Amino acid sequence: MNLDALRELAVIFRHRWDPIILGLLSDGPRRRRDLTQEVRDQDGEHISDGVLSETLARLQDEGLLTKEKTGANHAVYRATPAAHRKVERLRQISEFAATTREAGSDSLTQADGARRPSSAVPEG
Repeated sequence: MNLDALRELAVIFRHRWDPIILGLLSDGPRRRRDLTQEVRDQDGEHISDGVLSETLARLQDEGLLTKEKTGANHAVYRATPAAHRKVERLRQISEFAATTREAGSDSLTQADGARRPSSAVPEG
């Protein structure tokens, strides 16, 4: 087991919104307003403006995104190569989890079918 890789992933998951923001930015640059509208959790809750500010600043300090001024009051955020590597690891984990979930669901269905009594009526 690669403990360094596990530690790196633990850092990503330490903050609720990091994987979502990094995933969005790995698909392409976004303006802050776009992130405010797109970043939400599985229940549909959007990130607050203050939390978004803190998260973007921290991810920038960690070298995972850049902020490029595009005008007087406009900026675009971009994922760095380091962020793309982290997102690729997250995608691999996500795919593994989906595959495991599907395999578990299939085996439960098969086991459930094996436990069910036959509906055939014995001849006699």
